[in-house]
Amino acid sequence: MLALLAAALLTVPDPAGDARGDGTYTLPSQPAVLAAALDLRELRAESVNGKLQLMVGLGAVQNPWNAPLGYSAGVLDIFVKSRLGGASDLGGLGFTTPPNDGWQYHLHFTGFGQTLDFVPDGSSKPVRKMSCCRSV
Repeated sequence: MLALLAAALLTVPDPAGDARGDGTYTLPSQPAVLAAALDLRELRAESVNGKLQLMVGLGAVQNPWNAPLGYSAGVLDIFVKSRLGGASDLGGLGFTTPPNDGWQYHLHFTGFGQTLDFVPDGSSKPVRKMSCCRSV
């Protein structure tokens, strides 16, 4: 039981049915995408053999653009802050962090590939650490 407790580092549930944000988001219609395919339900961090593993739960998995990794309805960006400093621009998404509250890791997932950017100590500029296009 102790190993199981130590393995689950963080679980953040998200309520179902909020894929339209504040109600003003419009879902893609060509091809049609189910709201559930864009509905984040859970983010979980676990330690697996001493390595951090992030798992994301969605309401549904859809692949309307036939991406090689089996899903293409959504794009997921995860920003992790692990120390003082970091980058304030949220990966070119049009958002920034509050002053002095930057991120150190940016994971970007699509059905066409994933990237991992990292901000070294003393820097505010991210460096690409990984780019790949295989499923895990």
